[in-house]
Amino acid sequence: MPEPESASGADSGPGTAGGDGPRVVGSDETEDPDAPHEVGQMTDLDMEAFITGEGIVYSAILDTAMGPMVYYSQGDARWRDFLYGGADPMKKYGCGPTAVAMLVSSFSLEGGTVNPQDMAEWAAANGHFATHSGSYHSLIPQALAAYGLQVESVGDRSPENAQALLDSGHILVALMGKGSLTENGHFVLITRMQDNGYVSIADPNRYENCKKDWDLEALLSELKPNFDSGGPLWAVSTG
Repeated sequence: MPEPESASGADSGPGTAGGDGPRVVGSDETEDPDAPHEVGQMTDLDMEAFITGEGIVYSAILDTAMGPMVYYSQGDARWRDFLYGGADPMKKYGCGPTAVAMLVSSFSLEGGTVNPQDMAEWAAANGHFATHSGSYHSLIPQALAAYGLQVESVGDRSPENAQALLDSGHILVALMGKGSLTENGHFVLITRMQDNGYVSIADPNRYENCKKDWDLEALLSELKPNFDSGGPLWAVSTG
């Protein structure tokens, strides 16, 4: 089993954009929370968060290069306090299982309605949980392959190749290092190219980031410098 430093997911802070980090078009401080929001071209679908007695429950469908994808948040009230591996709360350590659950539940013929808690249980049972460190990077290729999705390591991490993969119907799983999205390590999905030249992401930790435009080259520059299990970038498709 790899050493704990090869694990990611313990960072709970969303980070901020600045300097040479990924450009964010729009700001939470200036957005009208009551204004309608369109996700991609899917104008009939909204991204919403519902406040319940237990906390926030998210209900969202994102437009991606592979088609409509359900959005899951690791901070969702339904599983935020579930102890990943029996030890660590999903709200802080669950970005890996949450990112994988979005892909599996949306695109796998074998996945059904796998949610982040289900995937965390699978990850722990199959040796991909790292105590107080989140998930071993092996979770990404092994979990996706186990559920019948095609996943490959992206060795050419240039913006041109990443765009070509997105344009050809792939979603990219990115292990981010310190920068605009994390202070430590964090899994996000780069979901599609937009007509304006920016990309969309699915951030398991902060769903507001899914409504912003991101600079692909800058995101790639913030990938974590880890190369085990095919990371820090994987391309996913249905084959």
